[in-house]
Amino acid sequence: MPRPKRQNRSDGRYELKRTIGHNADGTRIQKSFYGINKDDALRRFHEFMTDAERRKAERKQMIFTSWVDKWLYTYKQPDVKETSFISTYKRPCENFIIPHFKECILQDITQLDIKKFFNGISHLSQSTLDKILICLNGIFESAIDNDLIAKNPCRNVSVKSKAEKEKKRTYDKESADMLCASDHKYALYVHILLRMGLRCSELCGLQWGDIDLKNGTLSVTRALTCEGSQIFIDKPKSATSKRKLKIPQDLLERFSAVKTELVNNGEYLDKNFIAMHNGHNITPNHFCDRQLKAFYNSMKIPTEKRLSPHELRHTCGTLLYKETKDIYHVSRFLGHSDIAITTKTYVHSEMQDEEVCIVT
Repeated sequence: MPRPKRQNRSDGRYELKRTIGHNADGTRIQKSFYGINKDDALRRFHEFMTDAERRKAERKQMIFTSWVDKWLYTYKQPDVKETSFISTYKRPCENFIIPHFKECILQDITQLDIKKFFNGISHLSQSTLDKILICLNGIFESAIDNDLIAKNPCRNVSVKSKAEKEKKRTYDKESADMLCASDHKYALYVHILLRMGLRCSELCGLQWGDIDLKNGTLSVTRALTCEGSQIFIDKPKSATSKRKLKIPQDLLERFSAVKTELVNNGEYLDKNFIAMHNGHNITPNHFCDRQLKAFYNSMKIPTEKRLSPHELRHTCGTLLYKETKDIYHVSRFLGHSDIAITTKTYVHSEMQDEEVCIVT
């Protein structure tokens, strides 16, 4: 005889057990439904199954881009810096992922679809491809957590860029010294990049209060970035990016001279930014397009020998490593988050750098 069903509980409710599905191994999934009597419990069971079928149908019809939007603004934006959210998550989604998958159904996307997608954008840089893969993994993993799909089609997918890796360029010591000796109005900014190895965002976030002339140190405590017309002032790139650096004598003398001039003109405040133009902050984009271009023009540097702000930072690291052969010191000085980054850049690739000479 079958085991009698438990119909009544001590609290007076009626309990009805029903199978609501099956596990992957075929075993039944059971759930109890309660009511004031059998009909009430049965009604609750049917309501549950109807709702489950509705949710199942919704999952089958979930548009991929709709879930991307939910993932971006629910999972990522609240947990990361706004600049990181825009550059690492929002931009890759809007520029590459959403335009490609458009109105695809989330459940229908396969690993083959993902591979075809990456094959079509293999001309992009490795860093861009890595960001796109990070986004896709996050999108699909969160969909699994919400029972929208059964597996992540990005699992075991690797990406490799077919773009030709750009050769790193640096100025030789004589050229760097010549640029640092310039008396152009924007020479201070170039001097800082070449001697201190700051990122352009760190240069734009530097304030006069960060310069300790008495002890000869410069503190990197913030970075200034922009997205469109919006300016963001936040912590530097990583925890190790916050650092205190010894200022070389030639730059220390320039800082002292510029500060004295500002004080005499009544324009000095500790919280004033060093990189300013007509009373406004200089952003990394404006610095490249305006100040650095104007500086190179004044020095009559040929276009093909003009290095970017990041290449000026790289020049600082290269010259520092050649002088000290201490990769740990270079790593700390540049604020790298991992010594492996410094080693790969300044030890293993040292002979592959293109040294640019502008001294005739």
